[in-house]
Amino acid sequence: MEWKDKSSYRDDKERIPCHWVVQLDNVDVSIHRHIHYGKGNWLTSSRYLQIEKKVLKNKDVEAAKNEALTIAKEKIIKKLNELEAALKVMK
Repeated sequence: MEWKDKSSYRDDKERIPCHWVVQLDNVDVSIHRHIHYGKGNWLTSSRYLQIEKKVLKNKDVEAAKNEALTIAKEKIIKKLNELEAALKVMK
């Protein structure tokens, strides 16, 4: 699993990454900064999992990546359980 730097660096004098994305087959997971959430905060988002700008507890980039993956995994497990329950009803 490889996280890719997707930072724009438009106005940065220092090239400090502020947007990381990992693609897990069809599932995208990203950590990023946002101007409205404070300079030191990381957020996670995933279009596939319908997660948008969820503030992470960790300030360290590597810890934030792991936290984002944990959130994504929990969301996937929840959806799987819901789908399995729906399949049981169909039988």
